[in-house]
Amino acid sequence: MKDKKIVFMGGKHVGYKCLEFLIQNGYQTIGCYINSDDTATNRWYDSLTELCLRQGIPVFYFANVNSVESEKTIRQLAPDVITVVYYDQILHENIIDLPKIGCTNLHLALSQVHRGCYPTTWSLIRGDTHTGATFHFIVPKIDGGPVIAQKKLKIKDYWTGKDLYANVSDVGIKLFKEFFPKLDRIKPHAIDISKSQYYRKEFPSREVKLNKSTYNYVRSLIFDPFPPPYIKIGNRIFTINEMTLDY
Repeated sequence: MKDKKIVFMGGKHVGYKCLEFLIQNGYQTIGCYINSDDTATNRWYDSLTELCLRQGIPVFYFANVNSVESEKTIRQLAPDVITVVYYDQILHENIIDLPKIGCTNLHLALSQVHRGCYPTTWSLIRGDTHTGATFHFIVPKIDGGPVIAQKKLKIKDYWTGKDLYANVSDVGIKLFKEFFPKLDRIKPHAIDISKSQYYRKEFPSREVKLNKSTYNYVRSLIFDPFPPPYIKIGNRIFTINEMTLDY
């Protein structure tokens, strides 16, 4: 794979660590597509833009990754593979079909269970006992492409949304580091996504309703630096800033 040209698309901590791995190990990263918040002053994650500028890698931002201008840019770069890690846009066929090897994606869930956005949050809300990470090829069906590799992770009862995000991120980064170098030698396998749940880019309400699933809902939303969940009683609002267990 080190003789292949790579266009990277991504962001956040997971994207940064995967791109850093490619750079440090001599892979030909010829361009990087960033998220709109990659250089935000109040961000809580490292910037891919700053990493690329230190390494002389061209950085691109398009409000629409599938636009004529974006497609033209990728055609000029002529990558062998596009690899997506926590990118905030969905690739259409005009982009998916461009690289010789294909487009890959690192999804922080098991695709046969959860497709789409906020997988760690919804895993806790649903009360899942396990989740994981999926490294797969991209097809028009979101998170439904042939799987290169997967790894499961048991969800501990006391994990908050931030805890699960951190642990699944670690699993995903390790999966990427192990299997991206083998990308041109691995035969991917299809998975059954007929029973998977798909979630759109709509974050669940931070208002907590008191019922039997309250515990899972509350812990899924405890994720500093984001706003905490809250409970409304009459005309008063009570925020929930931390979670402790009484053993």
